Amino acid sequence: MSGTLHLAFASGVAEAGAVIRSATDTRAEFIVAIDGDLEVESVQSVTRLAGPGATFVHGAGTTVRMPVAGRCMVWRLASQPIEGEELTLSVATGYPLDRVQVLRLDLIEFPPTAVAYWHTHQGPGIRCLAQGSTSVTFASGGRDHGPFEPWYEPGSDPVEVANLGDDTAVIARLLALPVDLAGGKPSIRYVREEDAGKPRLQRYRTLLEAVIDPAEVFGA
Repeated sequence: MSGTLHLAFASGVAEAGAVIRSATDTRAEFIVAIDGDLEVESVQSVTRLAGPGATFVHGAGTTVRMPVAGRCMVWRLASQPIEGEELTLSVATGYPLDRVQVLRLDLIEFPPTAVAYWHTHQGPGIRCLAQGSTSVTFASGGRDHGPFEPWYEPGSDPVEVANLGDDTAVIARLLALPVDLAGGKPSIRYVREEDAGKPRLQRYRTLLEAVIDPAEVFGA
């Protein structure tokens, strides 16, 4: 299929019982309750996902709620530009849709002094801090990020990420990857050979990985 992947991100604090996604919504979305559970209701069942709860939904027929008040993050994926007043970041990745066959949502803990040395990934993604502060540096420059400030990494551009604080920073990350990385295979490639052997203080937890048919999720 032709076309390129578009990504968008929104976050905020939801009240108890808030509907994050209605049954009439057809968009492809990853939804995460950072502070608690998610309730996912379809025609067949109602499922409670333990916090930090995460689900991937596309097409109509599914309602997603937050039973308890807390912080929520939503990543949207489409074959066309994504708009909405609630969005804090929306990008056209330039990444071919037919290569988007694995969608992976991780939480990454960066203890104090932890650094993800100069590296690339095999697909694009949007990251956002759930807690703490980090510096994010590309060859063109960098900036510091605080909680719920998202940033985009195209994957092919080298980047270095470091914890700036005295406490653990937690990053939520959605990656779009080729199918040969299914099953949690690492997508990272270090730019400098000497960095590949350095200790990695950060800890990874995959909340959800979906192997998809791009034509089914994004349309022809």
